[in-house]
Amino acid sequence: MKTRHVYPPELVTEIRQLWNSKTHLCNEYPFPEDTGLLNILEVVFTASLMREESRKLEFRIAYGTVAHLTELHQPSGRVQWLKFLEDRCFTPAEVRRLAPSLDSGRSMMCVGPSGKNDDLRILGILTCASNHEDMDSGAALSGFGLPLLFNVSSSEPGMIFANSGDFPIIRLRGGKVSHPTTGLFRNGPIAVQLKQIDAKVQKEACSELLAEGLKKYASENKIFILSLYFPFLVRLLHRMEKLGHGGSLLIVPDEFSVGDSRLLDRIRLKYPLDQSGVWRNLVDFVKTLRTQRLDKRKRTPQVQDKENSMPWDNAAELHAQIIMCADFIAGLTAVDGAVVITDHFRILGFGGEIIANSPALDSVVLVTGESDRSEAQTIESFGTRHRSMFRFCSSLDQAIGFIVSQDGGIKAVKRDGGDVLLWTEVEPSVFR
Repeated sequence: MKTRHVYPPELVTEIRQLWNSKTHLCNEYPFPEDTGLLNILEVVFTASLMREESRKLEFRIAYGTVAHLTELHQPSGRVQWLKFLEDRCFTPAEVRRLAPSLDSGRSMMCVGPSGKNDDLRILGILTCASNHEDMDSGAALSGFGLPLLFNVSSSEPGMIFANSGDFPIIRLRGGKVSHPTTGLFRNGPIAVQLKQIDAKVQKEACSELLAEGLKKYASENKIFILSLYFPFLVRLLHRMEKLGHGGSLLIVPDEFSVGDSRLLDRIRLKYPLDQSGVWRNLVDFVKTLRTQRLDKRKRTPQVQDKENSMPWDNAAELHAQIIMCADFIAGLTAVDGAVVITDHFRILGFGGEIIANSPALDSVVLVTGESDRSEAQTIESFGTRHRSMFRFCSSLDQAIGFIVSQDGGIKAVKRDGGDVLLWTEVEPSVFR
């Protein structure tokens, strides 16, 4: 049966309903009328198909009024509102001209009503000091997100991504509508499993501090200390997506080794490895944060004493090393086959051919949000890469699989009880 494609006019009602369902947004931030919303969607869709000197366009269009945008301006520089002295026509051609000069991760072209008529015009630019993509991907550990204005972004031809600030609402890609899952590592069966491993980072760091005679820092359990466990995984997936070649990533228990029959029975690794190091950096990072507290008043490092043996700069260095390792693993997915790592981030190999067999598996259950199960779908409706991942995860309940398509979409797979679950549109984030 031929797949029916969705076009911008069909999104208007659903986007409005989703926006209105978020009371804090509809009461505080302006939202266009249906004619204005359709205008924004059509201009974004058309502009996304254009190129600027052979480069595809990436841009973000926000809706607002001059009064509201002026209120968002902060003299400190965190948010800057740059109003044009003369409004510009809101057309695909004008968007194409402005897009190359703006970083869509921190800047938005703002459109709104101007003058006596209600036609939308480009009023100016709203820009932020932080890049939300760096924070979401784990590349930055501090900063802040975009203001929660309604906005529509695009980074590839035919893509429409409606958001509130940097929080996704709905996505149109390849003529298909999806509702991205942002909290995969906060709630649901994948989060439950991985949070147990994340807790081990904290426990191991505290144990080592106790062994080193630093009980004072090991006992600060009531103070939240960020480990880089989830930022590492988020960065890895973001990097796989950005590379644009597609790939598969399998996470198995850390007790597995390259020669483990439980692994050999399920996958043939063309390039087997046993490379560790990330876990050690994760533990050292937590130890550094515990032993080197920042003075909240002066914002400078506390005076070191005999209990403080690690310089504060070590935290930034460890973060850089961990992010570099995530990028390295992401690069391995360019080779045909799956990359296999443990839940402690040991690399077991890449170029893996999945041979797992699960003869009783005939369907997967689609999941929306973090854990809301919807309809079952036959596995025969998916390609070879997907089916092999389904079979691997079906045969091993502790396995977690990620599939990144060439067009950038991320899917997650995990068995939960008797069902193999599939999250079809994952938007991994550290802070959401």
